[in-house]
Amino acid sequence: MMHHRAIDAALLPFLRLYIAHKEQRTYCQDFNAKLLRSKDVDGTVIDNIATGIKEIPVAENQRILAQEVLNALYNTDTFTAENIIKLERLGFSHKDFFDLLNYCCSFMSKSKMIEIYLQKKTKSVS
Repeated sequence: MMHHRAIDAALLPFLRLYIAHKEQRTYCQDFNAKLLRSKDVDGTVIDNIATGIKEIPVAENQRILAQEVLNALYNTDTFTAENIIKLERLGFSHKDFFDLLNYCCSFMSKSKMIEIYLQKKTKSVS
């Protein structure tokens, strides 16, 4: 995803941070917030990510793509072909949407595994 033809790599840590907040993945919240701070992202944007990604500093079409991916992820029942058509009008293909949705789904599962192993490690040490 770092070298995707249509998706800006700068979008990825914002999506990870948003999902980490939504899924209550503390380790991933801390990791991605720290990463964004190291890239001199405004702290207000980082602190307010849980309320949405409308203010992230990426191109408008990238922000809309991210919003549609999150919409599909968290509001599956209301996501329709119209949402895909909206992205096509912005120059994104079905594959572009699929690639970013797959990235987010993969992050969700990996972040869950990280939390499980961190908890196991903490509990076994206690």
